[in-house]
Amino acid sequence: MLMKLINDKRGELFVFIIEAYLSYVVAEHFHVSGILTLITAIIATKAWIDIDIKTLDEVKAKKSKTFLQKLRLHGIDSTTSERMEYIYEMAKEFGYIAAVMIFFVLAEMVSLEKFWEYKVEILMMFIITTLIRAISMAKFAFWGSKLEQIKPVGFEGWFILTFSGMKGALSIILVHMIPSSFEYKELFEVVTTGVVMMSIFVYGTVLWSYFTFVKKEEEPSIFKK
Repeated sequence: MLMKLINDKRGELFVFIIEAYLSYVVAEHFHVSGILTLITAIIATKAWIDIDIKTLDEVKAKKSKTFLQKLRLHGIDSTTSERMEYIYEMAKEFGYIAAVMIFFVLAEMVSLEKFWEYKVEILMMFIITTLIRAISMAKFAFWGSKLEQIKPVGFEGWFILTFSGMKGALSIILVHMIPSSFEYKELFEVVTTGVVMMSIFVYGTVLWSYFTFVKKEEEPSIFKK
């Protein structure tokens, strides 16, 4: 609704940012998951925007308006495809900055002594979560070959999806939300951080090795006719 009153790409980006922070704060105030609320809010907003962009140019949508359409100021575009591309690009830039900040946070959290103390638990949890992801992606690949609504990914897609599931910021945020009074909070924090570190380096190395040594692609040459 607010984006319909703004006709500037920077202002619309600002609305997205405000919505994200506000949804998180309100959810945490009522003691529900702020992260899930934030994700749901942005997905819902994006869905409404896609509907507006798709139906704005349709003659029927302009002539016949339902009560809900009038309530949502239907006919006034919330944004345009061009401005949404700008929002996407800026969101990517924020994502890169957030990814860098994760490494700074990990550097502050890492304790080699604690890692060594819980090395068995970290290794076991890393193996278990990897197997769970592999099984989940196998089911996805299987149904992708059976259902027309899901694009088939094949064995290569299953492999890439399995090892591209790096655990990171969300896991760290959630484990730190455990109350300090919980007896095993240290164990959960150290194991979670250790699994995140292993997934970053192990998964990253596996994918890099695959695309470097197994699936080589010839680089296009400017001298080829």
